[in-house]
Amino acid sequence: MKPEKTKSLFWKSFDHPNMVDRADPRNPMKGQKNGWLAKRGRLLKNWKNRYFVLNEKKLTYYSNAGEVTSKRGSVDLGDSTSLVLSKCEDNFIIYVKTPGRVLQIKSTEEKETKSWYDSLKAAITKRAQPKTSLTNKTNFPGEVLLSGFMGKSKVMGTEELSEEWLQHSTRWTTFTWRYFVLCAEELGEDETAFSVSYYTDETCRTQRGRLVIGTDATSAFQSTKVPWKNYAVEDLKFEPPIFLTLSCKDWRVVLCPRTDEDGVQWRTAFDTTIHCLKVQEADVLPCSTTAEMIWE
Repeated sequence: MKPEKTKSLFWKSFDHPNMVDRADPRNPMKGQKNGWLAKRGRLLKNWKNRYFVLNEKKLTYYSNAGEVTSKRGSVDLGDSTSLVLSKCEDNFIIYVKTPGRVLQIKSTEEKETKSWYDSLKAAITKRAQPKTSLTNKTNFPGEVLLSGFMGKSKVMGTEELSEEWLQHSTRWTTFTWRYFVLCAEELGEDETAFSVSYYTDETCRTQRGRLVIGTDATSAFQSTKVPWKNYAVEDLKFEPPIFLTLSCKDWRVVLCPRTDEDGVQWRTAFDTTIHCLKVQEADVLPCSTTAEMIWE
């Protein structure tokens, strides 16, 4: 009787139950971009090499390339994700900022790091596109002028807001990501009402607050570029954010757009709102206008 043949020790990697064939289209480790990057630990702050895979929805990382069971974690690249590419000593670091964590990754090559940054930015932008279809299904009070995610502070008194407050790194924890919608409602000939509402997410099913903007709130919209020199050491490499403040009489709310580009868009929209309100006030005098505040 011939002895039973034993399987060669040099079998193909995808024959192993924990290994996958990278050429197989069903391979979960085959994405739009993949490769080795260094990831900074959340507790020990040391750098470890991880194999990253970017697909349409997630950035996943593994301890071994090709081994599914070596998955160490993943980050959902939703609309509330922001991205920062920062120069640190002789290298670049990518900060992937989500409401629950900040992921720090880098490559030994500057070109590769920037390539990953571009790919991640494209993935986030792609996921943020379907806004029109969502807003069309929701009964907003008028035409939607602008919508998108921003960080929202708690409602505070005007005396609480100061440069020290904005520069204090621990204050980042007071910002909650919400989906904001700015609307214009035609009330009659040459008369328009403006309001800004915010929701739990982009589906706009759960409204968390709404502000009806009147002329007495036209001084509320300000943009502040916060000096980076007073940030905590671990935040020194971040680009200073742009804050927008909404205030009326004895209350104030601080908003933090994801990027400078978003900040400019929102500031422009608010400036347009203010201009329209002032024109209406000049044309119809006397008038009594108020800002109705229903912030949570």
